[in-house]
This record gives sequence, structure tokens and C-alpha cells, in this order.
Amino acid sequence: MNMVHRPLNRRTLLRGIVEAGMLPPALFASKSLAGPHMDPAQTGPAVSVAHYGAGRGAENDAAAFEQAVAEARRSGRALHVPPGRYRVAGWTIPRSGGPLRIVVDRGAALILSDRAGPGQSLLEVRADDVEIAGGLWHGNAGRAPRDNVVVKAYSGTPGDPQIRRFVFRPDEVRSGNSDLVFILGAADSHVIGGRFVDAGGNLVVFAAGNAQHAAY
Repeated sequence: MNMVHRPLNRRTLLRGIVEAGMLPPALFASKSLAGPHMDPAQTGPAVSVAHYGAGRGAENDAAAFEQAVAEARRSGRALHVPPGRYRVAGWTIPRSGGPLRIVVDRGAALILSDRAGPGQSLLEVRADDVEIAGGLWHGNAGRAPRDNVVVKAYSGTPGDPQIRRFVFRPDEVRSGNSDLVFILGAADSHVIGGRFVDAGGNLVVFAAGNAQHAAY
């Protein structure tokens, strides 16, 4: 009999210990995309933007996205963006409402709507404790008017305290006629991984606060 020996890694060892009943399964749970600021007790199916009509060919899906965000925050569930094409301009996550985790599937493309006005972003995050993972975020540079940041994170109100704990983990952000990502006055906030290409301005901008651009 031929014996194949494989190195025993830490995860395999822990799994064996759990299966033997020496550790509770909770200690072996997979690490969530959510950071420590997110509520680990979030349960139930995610709230899908498709349930609110997004991705059906509208010129601007912002209203559908905002309705889905409100429900996700109200119910303590994640927000899900399934595969598809979504044209969005002026989508805003407001200050009040609680933590929010957004999971964007591969195959989902969020595109700045042709209806965007000058200076209007695809998404503005004005809240604490927001994490976004995945997706293609497209600035539609050839069609959008001017100064359209793809994703912007800031409090939105002069004199308002800075936002905290914004985490953005896109698959790709591209084709903006201005900065692709602009974060102003944000504490403990991060842009992690992803591919950033084809910007009319900067790829990622941090202005004040202690936000940072990191890598996986």
C-alpha cells in the first residue's frame, strides 16, 4: 500500500480537535468579511436589491438600492447585490440606521448612470460601520458629465463628526472622469485589495482622518 503523507496545517489540526469534541465549533467558525465593528449576530437571508426592482433596466437604480439598504439596516441583515448590471447615480447611505454589510457578487456591475449630474457620485457613504465587499464599480467616464467620483465616503454635513469604520473591498473600480474613490475625514477606514484603473483623477484619495489603502 502506498502511503501519502501531507503536512498537517493549523486549520486541519483545529478541525480534528473540534470533531473530537475538545473545542466548541464556534471557535472554528470561518472568519467573516465583516470587521469587528459589525454585528456577528446578523442572521437570516440577506436583503437583495433585486427584490426592490434593481437591475431591470431602469436609468437609475438608486431608489431601489436605498430601499434595500433601509430594510437591511432595520432587520440587521446584510445587503446582497446579485449578478447583473445596475445603473446608479446618487445612491446615499445616510448617517442613521446602524451597521451595514454589503456583499456584491462577481458578475455584478454597478455603473454610474448616464443621468448623473455634474459632481454626482455612484455611491456616497455618510454612515459609520459600513463594509462593502466585491463587485465591479464603473465610473462611465465617457458618458458621465464631470467631476464624478465613483465612491465617496464622508459625513456630508459641514461640522458633522467624521465617519468611522468604512471598509471597501471591491473586485475592481474603473473608468472614472475624476477620482475613483474619495474618503474625507474618515477614521479607522480602509480600501483593501481590488483593481483600480483608468481614472481621470486619482485612483484612491484619503483626505484627513486616519483612513488607509491596504493590500490583502
